[in-house]
Amino acid sequence: MPSVTLAAMNDITNTATKGQTGNGNVGYEIGFRGDLGVKNLDAAAFYNTTDTETPGENTKTSDTKGKLFAVKYTLPMNLTVAAEHGVNTASTGVDTKTKAAGLSYALNKELTIGYVYAKTTADQQTQDEKIQSVNLGYNLGPVVANIQVTKGENINYQAAADETQRTYLLQQNFNYLI
Repeated sequence: MPSVTLAAMNDITNTATKGQTGNGNVGYEIGFRGDLGVKNLDAAAFYNTTDTETPGENTKTSDTKGKLFAVKYTLPMNLTVAAEHGVNTASTGVDTKTKAAGLSYALNKELTIGYVYAKTTADQQTQDEKIQSVNLGYNLGPVVANIQVTKGENINYQAAADETQRTYLLQQNFNYLI
């Protein structure tokens, strides 16, 4: 299962570690990530904003803003549950809201299976975008193998714009090297 996202962004499970970007001049992000004194808890809260006004232009648009609240908890029986809620406001003032939940189970120290469900709604859209994903990860030590099948419904808020994607990853495990 992906770890708690580190920034208030406009895409669920995005692994980048910076805020939403745009054509703006100035932006900032403040946030918190920690265990709040609870063993096996990973909680996060972030807020960011970007000034979208371009120097020399006479038009003023709203700033883009993002908020993210997320929590992940690992139970003693190798079961991890996670949830996140993100709200983004585009420079046009349109809000996008994403809610996601995930569940993973470590079969042993090398093999983990996970499931993620996410739903995004947007102002002025009649369809909600939904994403379901099943992951199977195998830790080979310095290398991690991951197989992921993702089903998207109403992609980009278009009715019946459904797609299934299969991803096969083999990547270096930097945690192993630290």
